[in-house]
Amino acid sequence: MFSLKDIEVCVKITVCIKNSNIPDKMVYFNLIPYFFYERYSWFFRYLTARIQVVHPKRRVYLRCYQVTPELKYWFSEKYLQDKRKNIERSLRAKVTELNRKIESCADDLFGYGKQDLVEKRDKYQYRLDNIANEDLSKYKYDTYFNNTKEWMKGETEL
Repeated sequence: MFSLKDIEVCVKITVCIKNSNIPDKMVYFNLIPYFFYERYSWFFRYLTARIQVVHPKRRVYLRCYQVTPELKYWFSEKYLQDKRKNIERSLRAKVTELNRKIESCADDLFGYGKQDLVEKRDKYQYRLDNIANEDLSKYKYDTYFNNTKEWMKGETEL
């Protein structure tokens, strides 16, 4: 049996761009215990209302949903390790493809076609050699993303 302490939720406040339904993620709280959300749900509604007052022409949504195992995976370090493996695999495939093109490339008069392929291959090969040191933080999902103060002051414009 599950207790309320075992259930984790995500709370997301989104603000849509003017005259469209394209969301701009603004406040994101992740892996909050459900009892904490129930106790402080007034605070999340308050934040939503404050932002709506400052930006009356935009749609502001408050969403709360339960954390699934797939969502927990996106926030884990295993996700970044798997992402690194996938990037490495795709770079190897690209280098192999370019090597085959270079071998089968019939030189044109000045050899520019082959030269371009060699430059591309070298670029991919350099990234493949340095993939272990590459920073993959851009692929990591933030567990807490908050620029509420800028939105409440009206400093953020889309």
